[in-house]
Amino acid sequence: MEAFLNNNAGFVLVTTLAIGIALRLQPYSANGNTLTNANAYHHANLVTQTVSSCASSDSIFNLSLWHQSEFGLAVFAALLHSVNTAAGSLVKLDHLLLFLPVFFGTLAIVTVYYIAAVAKTRATGLFAAFTLAVLPGAIRTTSSGMFVPASLGTLLLLLTILAWIHVQLSPSLATMAVCTFSYLLLAVTWESHVVVLLLFSLHTLYLAFIKSTTKPSMTVLFACLLGLKLLPNMAVTAMASIELTVIALVLATALVATKAWLPLATLSIALALEHVLATESLSRMTSLTSNDIQAQLSTEHQAPAWGLAFVETGAVGALLPLGFLTAVRTTGQPHQMISFFALGGTVTILLACSRTGNFACMASFVALLAALAMTSVLQGIDLVVAKGSSRKEKKTDPARHIWTARSAQAVLLIALLMGVASGGWLSPLLTRPDTLPSVTLRNNTRLVYRDFAEACDWLKHNTSENATLFSWVDHAAALSYTANRTVVGYPSSLMDLVFIAHTFVRSEQEAALRLRHMGVDYVIVTFGGVIGSTADDIGKFLWMVRAAQHWDPSVEEEDFVSPTGGFRISGSAPDTVKDSLLYKLSYYDFAFKHTAAGKARGWDRARKAEVGRRLFELQHFVPVFTSHNWLVRVYQVAAQGPRDTRFLQV
Repeated sequence: MEAFLNNNAGFVLVTTLAIGIALRLQPYSANGNTLTNANAYHHANLVTQTVSSCASSDSIFNLSLWHQSEFGLAVFAALLHSVNTAAGSLVKLDHLLLFLPVFFGTLAIVTVYYIAAVAKTRATGLFAAFTLAVLPGAIRTTSSGMFVPASLGTLLLLLTILAWIHVQLSPSLATMAVCTFSYLLLAVTWESHVVVLLLFSLHTLYLAFIKSTTKPSMTVLFACLLGLKLLPNMAVTAMASIELTVIALVLATALVATKAWLPLATLSIALALEHVLATESLSRMTSLTSNDIQAQLSTEHQAPAWGLAFVETGAVGALLPLGFLTAVRTTGQPHQMISFFALGGTVTILLACSRTGNFACMASFVALLAALAMTSVLQGIDLVVAKGSSRKEKKTDPARHIWTARSAQAVLLIALLMGVASGGWLSPLLTRPDTLPSVTLRNNTRLVYRDFAEACDWLKHNTSENATLFSWVDHAAALSYTANRTVVGYPSSLMDLVFIAHTFVRSEQEAALRLRHMGVDYVIVTFGGVIGSTADDIGKFLWMVRAAQHWDPSVEEEDFVSPTGGFRISGSAPDTVKDSLLYKLSYYDFAFKHTAAGKARGWDRARKAEVGRRLFELQHFVPVFTSHNWLVRVYQVAAQGPRDTRFLQV
């Protein structure tokens, strides 16, 4: 079977690419022309700003974009759009942003094939390409609508590893320059670039211990550190300075032991540059850096890291133990390199599980490990077939060995089909857009709520182009891109997040005074009490309270929980909750809404409780729009002074 794959590599690779493209286009067929999450909308906004800035100034080098983290994706998309415009606008900008991740994912599949094929065999490359094509984690970051740095970053990561392998196999100035350039592109595109630099350092350490040549590796490392020093978005590397310094010190110890004085001198210069790098990066961080808020951001506002790791590997996770064993036992210089990157990359990311974003680059390393495992299985099957065919003893039936091998091949084929099935089943769950909540009915029909698009369309046609919007940070990027309006605190820093949270948990009068002072025209809140969605703004109320504590010491979480403990919206909720701006804007007129059979009006299906304060009036806000399913509610900030209240008829 391995010989068949080696002889028909082109056909199998094209088939693999077709499967990968089909899986990555699933979100488009299900959700239409919709980006996936807030991060995708944020980078789409960066592209729009870059395109408009280039159109007005005719220069891409005068942009403030260069001083932002992960600006590489926006610049690449803007340049591609410029080429598209010069060619006659063959593709609209929104469609370009929608399908670029699929293009990046397709190129990543081809790149991982070449990595495994160069380091081992074409069969290994095909297995690596197939694994990356069906891996749920890879589909999540490179599916249609997922316009995030990880989509381009996955491709650049694999290209950097491929260039590093060529540096080891045929060291030359050209290969070292290509490796350094691809890494620097990765550094300005994706903050997970530190994983690659750590692997480069570890591999150089390994080469020093086996007394192999380290001059090409040290040259590339020095060039990478020097490039990081010169990059404008240095803040993204500040958090990695400690890890890089520790690895460099370990490497220096190995170089002293092997008496490699020239690489040691080069490393000393690199360490000095790294010290300057860390100092300048930390000084450029001007936003709030409270450790408590950072901890809340990483623990409460992200998915559990270990659970996400197992979900993103899917059925391929069953092959990882065998892949680890094969990687450890692999010998030979090219083979050892692919084993090192597969094993070292996976271990590095698993140890860094506190950062959920790092799992996006785990898919590439998992694909290499799975390829090693499947190649090992194939070689075992071929060995059994060879032994069965050469049996000449009369007491042994050769057909039994061949039958056993064919059974193993069938099991392997079933495992591959299970990989396709798991990718097709998990990818829609992982790529479901934040702005399109949905439910699955009893007849397996998927019901999609398009209230957010309805609200953005209303804002586009019923508000001034100069209108200023105010919303929670999760919706700011989508509102800015879809409604094309200014949103307070976007792009949001940690200080903006705390400020917005503090505004929502304060009373209506205090919040209105602040919003008028800021020139806000409309306030947008999301509310899932009608359809039963807990991922609305009121579901994040306690998190907002904890963030607001860092802005105002008088805000205490104990004042916002019920006497029985926990957050409540019913009659047991304290007055501080009922008087807050978010509570009032979410539940205004909700007492008249019938949501569930057998329940009183005003029943919140998400919180499974009846609203605590049923009849109240807004003094400083005017309701102007509520979507069909109440998922999005828009209020206009009233003019100075309380507005006239209307008569309530109970």
